[in-house]
Amino acid sequence: AWDWAISQLDELGVPGLIVDVRGNGGGNGAIATYFAGTFYDEPFELAAAFFADESGEFVYNGTEVVRPNGLDWEEPVAV
Repeated sequence: AWDWAISQLDELGVPGLIVDVRGNGGGNGAIATYFAGTFYDEPFELAAAFFADESGEFVYNGTEVVRPNGLDWEEPVAV
């Protein structure tokens, strides 16, 4: 649905986009990074993940990366 909506807005020549996330209680982080990939043409590290092991020490658990998703929205966007 996101891909279709962005493509339609682009085809219609919409001059900007407002993404209203008020009242959003959360959800799947992978979807959020996919959406964000609409607005970037280069990947970037969003966050480093850590967890506490049995002793309470923090252990590195990888990074979360935003990657371009090929939709290439280039008009202004507000969130």
